[in-house]
Amino acid sequence: MGPEIDFYRRTYKTSPLHASTLNGICMRHGSFSQAVKLALNWVNSHMFCNHLRPEAVELIMAHCYLSPSPFPVPKSAFSGFVRFLNLLATWEWGSHMLFVDLKSMEDSLEVASEMSVGHMTAEASTAFEEQRAQQAVSRKNKVPAMFLLAYYDRLTVLDKALNDDVNDKEHVTWSPTWTSQRPSKIVLSRIVSYAKSSTKTLEGWLSGTTSIAAVSSQPYKHSMWRAVFETPLNVFDVLIETNQEAVYPRQTTQKDKAGMKYKNLFIAAAREKERNHSSQFKAGNELLIGLKPVEWYVSQLERKFGHLAFFFYNSLRPDQHIGVIWKPGAFIPSTSFKVSEAGHCFQLSLPIDDKKVKGLKVVNIGEVLASFRILGGALVENIIVDASLNE
Repeated sequence: MGPEIDFYRRTYKTSPLHASTLNGICMRHGSFSQAVKLALNWVNSHMFCNHLRPEAVELIMAHCYLSPSPFPVPKSAFSGFVRFLNLLATWEWGSHMLFVDLKSMEDSLEVASEMSVGHMTAEASTAFEEQRAQQAVSRKNKVPAMFLLAYYDRLTVLDKALNDDVNDKEHVTWSPTWTSQRPSKIVLSRIVSYAKSSTKTLEGWLSGTTSIAAVSSQPYKHSMWRAVFETPLNVFDVLIETNQEAVYPRQTTQKDKAGMKYKNLFIAAAREKERNHSSQFKAGNELLIGLKPVEWYVSQLERKFGHLAFFFYNSLRPDQHIGVIWKPGAFIPSTSFKVSEAGHCFQLSLPIDDKKVKGLKVVNIGEVLASFRILGGALVENIIVDASLNE
């Protein structure tokens, strides 16, 4: 499926169906929306927001409410959040697909009413196994690491956006809308390990086997609840500190006003700041809707250096750190070369015999880190490199 068709299907077909279905779940289960907020807060706190889409989080939480067996339906946001972490930690993502049963929300479904849940689940499972078999034969056919499906993921080869006739079973397939590209297998294993750790912490806290004193010996030194929503920064190879004044336009505080002895000086300083702001953003006093510089910066990092590293950040607190973890084998010399990599690579010639010389491409980590700063400009305050890289 081409990127244009994928964008059309996701934006104009799948998103409205997804939103209407979630609205029905919120009306039926009062704690669902609060549980989703807790789950999204957890995902952002551990800096997975650019790897696990909010719609995927909502689908996993919907599975906890609509298919809770063998447990009862969550009655509180906390129980729904714990159930979300448990499902994320225990599900075999590599060998099983997760089909979220939205059949019970009949009022918001049209396509699902034509087929039974068992039929859809069997058809989706068959499609998943076929894609895994094709991946074993050809490396070009990659199965998403998280195969998360709902009823609206049933489509034809040309996509339902172009051909509404899906009755021909030979041309029907299933493709995840929200997890087709991300997370990768490495990032998913990281998400699962964090979910296991958080689940273990909460279960120990609720059962009384783990006390606050036991947590104080860990790097958190806070309450057990906060330990679940804090992520250690020493696991990252590189930390990019962002400039808060570049992330958020600085608002005038009471401290600034107190520093001005006379009101006319305060007004003059405010007007000067407004002129500088207007010349920089060409927006004057208008609200800069949709301005997300850190999100844009991370997307540019992934576009240019996605073959070398994974990038993590918190969309709820973009003024904090951006974490970087190098991919396995990122700095192993190779013979492949691309023009786009010329700025941060150099050639290493190794003699094979008296006549032949083998040219290898080696990544220059210093140039890569310098490119991080140049690409971010005033948005980057500082770059902290892990000490182990200097050994």
